[in-house]
Amino acid sequence: MVVIISLIILPLLKENKEVVTPEIDEARLINAIIYVESSGNPKAKSHKGAVGLMQIMPKVWYKTLKKEGIINVKKDLYIPHKNIESGKYILTHYYRKTNGDLHKTLYLYSGKSKHYPKKVMDKYYGK
Repeated sequence: MVVIISLIILPLLKENKEVVTPEIDEARLINAIIYVESSGNPKAKSHKGAVGLMQIMPKVWYKTLKKEGIINVKKDLYIPHKNIESGKYILTHYYRKTNGDLHKTLYLYSGKSKHYPKKVMDKYYGK
């Protein structure tokens, strides 16, 4: 599934470069997050309620994402491009909040899992 996501979705990711520094390829980072979060399954749902490719928490982010015009209803989070746009919005939010610290950004994105940043970056670097 990740390969399919790469071929279909990654071209969409090249549009907005706000999430990371120039040293990090945003498309590869998003792909790594998708792999870690859902293994590329757009219908994934965690026991905590996170949904879609990037495992967005509707109870935390729905109102903000709707206000920003990214989604209209919670079901939109199962649509791959809307889920990815939502994930990018959330990552950008945390990236700015942490003054550009990618490790802290990933830590906050995960709901404060101390092992999450390493998992994502290992996947990013192909480990």
